[in-house]
Amino acid sequence: MKFVISTIAISVILAVAAPVPANAKTKKEAIEGPHGVFHDSAAKSYKSDSARITNFRRREMRSISGHYRSLEAIIRYEAPFQAALSPHVSALQALAAQLPKNFPPGTAMQEGKWGAKTVIWEEPAEFKKHYESFQNSIANLKTSIGAGNRPDMSKALKLVRHECLACHKEFRQRRKR
Repeated sequence: MKFVISTIAISVILAVAAPVPANAKTKKEAIEGPHGVFHDSAAKSYKSDSARITNFRRREMRSISGHYRSLEAIIRYEAPFQAALSPHVSALQALAAQLPKNFPPGTAMQEGKWGAKTVIWEEPAEFKKHYESFQNSIANLKTSIGAGNRPDMSKALKLVRHECLACHKEFRQRRKR
């Protein structure tokens, strides 16, 4: 038993003390802070503005989804956080207002990839109808939250979701799983 523990201890010491070649790529990035060192996946290197914009756009969409899901938890599943309704719907409104700017020309998905379809830029009037309907559905949700009627809030929330799905159906290529 002592031999096994000693062997493991020596292996660990050698692994920690072993020099790392200068050209070796690390998979984790050390982030120092007031609570110690945390290790995070190394940041991706985006080689073009289009890739950086796509990354930003995807994160914005995840934010929209997160706020929607929080509202859903409160409205549909009765999580006891009524005071959070207004901040979440306000965040959705702000993100929806930014939405058109997140699709500058030249940022469509690459061939064979997933993401924004080129039809967004080929049919801008149709795309505009979708994001304006999305913005209007959020305004209706805000009004229903102000009135405090849970069935109306639930209907308005479903309309927000419907607007998301309708736009994605037409303008987004889903990731193959």
